[in-house]
Amino acid sequence: MRKRSTRYRDYHPLLAKTVPNALLNLFIEQFGYGDKVVLAQAMIERILETLMDVLQPAALVKPGQMVWLAVPADGPKYAHQPMDKLPKKRVTLDLITLEDIKRFEQGVPIPEIRREREARLIRQTRAQGAALAQSDVSLMTLVGSCTVSTDLKRYQRENGCVLPYRGVEHDMGSTCTHKVEVIRLLEQGYLESEIRRKLKIEHSLSSIERYVQPYKNAIRLLEKDFTPVEICCILGMPARLLEQYIKIIRVHHPDIIENSSHVN
Repeated sequence: MRKRSTRYRDYHPLLAKTVPNALLNLFIEQFGYGDKVVLAQAMIERILETLMDVLQPAALVKPGQMVWLAVPADGPKYAHQPMDKLPKKRVTLDLITLEDIKRFEQGVPIPEIRREREARLIRQTRAQGAALAQSDVSLMTLVGSCTVSTDLKRYQRENGCVLPYRGVEHDMGSTCTHKVEVIRLLEQGYLESEIRRKLKIEHSLSSIERYVQPYKNAIRLLEKDFTPVEICCILGMPARLLEQYIKIIRVHHPDIIENSSHVN
């Protein structure tokens, strides 16, 4: 057997002075993984990967910024699920900016500054591939959830836009009205690019496309005589939204309704 060198004897033990090895020792000594070392190592690797995903080095966070965990913006895939079951995405947000300070200095009304901040937080989160719920914004700004809801409605109305908070991105909450308006224009023969220009409130083309496809899917499922409950389950669609869609289908595609054994 090859004799180990002095250098090996001196320095090899230092390889064990690592966080993964410390965790492995913890798993073995305190949690009974002595005969499951490979499993413990795999678990530790995944735990450390998760920590790297959600932690932001302090040196990379600027004054006035904060790190937050948001839900990935992935359409209705993550709608109506318990928060502890959802994946999380780290985002870095500007809680306070120099522009905020200047506006305070200039005497701009605090509610106006607050609305701008709320909109900024939501947009910055979406730009990083995630979505904030209104409750997130409430907690960040220490403003009641009812006030945040009122703020966002007013901001959207005054600026003619739809903010990409979680209710919009995940097709939850009060976005039903926007979807129905889009579908009515679609059934009037307008192209998706034309629909975007005709809406009173600004929508992205991707939002229009995201509204249109579930409607088309609902039509196909009705043609195959699925029940409304089955359609809602398959598409992850709220029942009240499907009811609105069926009213439109009844006008523009009456034959589909007539041939359905589940819709009167």
